[in-house]
Amino acid sequence: MRNVHLLLAFLLVISHGIFLFRGLYLRNHDLGPRWIDRMARLISHLGLPLITITGITLLGTQKITPLLSLHVMIGLLPFLVILGFTPFLGLKRRIPWLLPSINLALFFLAFVLGWMISH
Repeated sequence: MRNVHLLLAFLLVISHGIFLFRGLYLRNHDLGPRWIDRMARLISHLGLPLITITGITLLGTQKITPLLSLHVMIGLLPFLVILGFTPFLGLKRRIPWLLPSINLALFFLAFVLGWMISH
């Protein structure tokens, strides 16, 4: 299960990076999304709940350490960031890259911490 969780986290970071950076490119060049953009968005949207589920199942098998606690907190922060941005639709429209950038940074940090824990 640990390898599945790590693989899903890696896929989430990569797909969310593609989603963010290609989205910025497409927006700046006034282009529409391609198949890769739709796939990256789908993986990004499905990845967070799947990683959360696999992570919760792993929690019962590991000793709780400060590093693991930090990993869990950072891993759950994207949910709070998404909920926190919900009332600010105007901000999301004015700065469309802000929410995906914050979440990409959180995904990457959680991935690095998770990799450190597993090795």
